[in-house]
Amino acid sequence: MEILKKRNKTPSDDLISQNIPISKEVYLLNNYRWLLLKNQGHIDNQIKAKYNHKLKIYLNTYDYEKMFF
Repeated sequence: MEILKKRNKTPSDDLISQNIPISKEVYLLNNYRWLLLKNQGHIDNQIKAKYNHKLKIYLNTYDYEKMFF
């Protein structure tokens, strides 16, 4: 029975069981995708910079936009 389990195990099972940290790019897409979808004229780039704990840096809307492009 144990041999069958080892043989049927896929490589993705190992990846699922591990805690893989989310990359900076995936974090930006998950949390700031509205910057890509919103019209450029409606984005307020003058907002005061706030500290982002995930990226460990102060960023405003313009900085997030620069990270995408």
